[in-house]
Amino acid sequence: MKTRCFVVAVAIVLVGSASALAQEQPRIIARSATVDRPRAEVFGTLKNYLSDPVLSGFTLTSADETTGILRARRSGIDSGTWNKWAFCEARNVEMIYNFESSSAEIEAKVQPSGKDASYVSVRSDLRGTYSLGSASTTIGCVSRGIVENEILTVAGAQPAGCRN
Repeated sequence: MKTRCFVVAVAIVLVGSASALAQEQPRIIARSATVDRPRAEVFGTLKNYLSDPVLSGFTLTSADETTGILRARRSGIDSGTWNKWAFCEARNVEMIYNFESSSAEIEAKVQPSGKDASYVSVRSDLRGTYSLGSASTTIGCVSRGIVENEILTVAGAQPAGCRN
């Protein structure tokens, strides 16, 4: 009887472990930092940066000063930048497809953090389009954290390697 219970317990653990490993890891993960500047100043800096496609490569799509949320979009990202920014996991059948285009949508949220500081969080939704002949597919890609850290640095945070 004890052996049977032990076998059942081991089987439950193994099935639970296998299903936990099979679950997809989150694709969009926010990066954040505290900036030693007031919220309005940080929000203005990010708004100016994201409003200038020559400077940032992004196009500002919305900026709500009340909520502190800015959204921007970028497309036509060169493959060198894309490979630094994103990891796109293709299914076996798509592995022979060619990289066609990419897009990035970012959301930055600026919140007050004390009297003269701000808490900034940035998340990005990265998508790559791959094609083979007339067939194409768009894949949601995992960010490597580069684009989020660039936005945080523009906001006034310490560069990623220097943060506590």
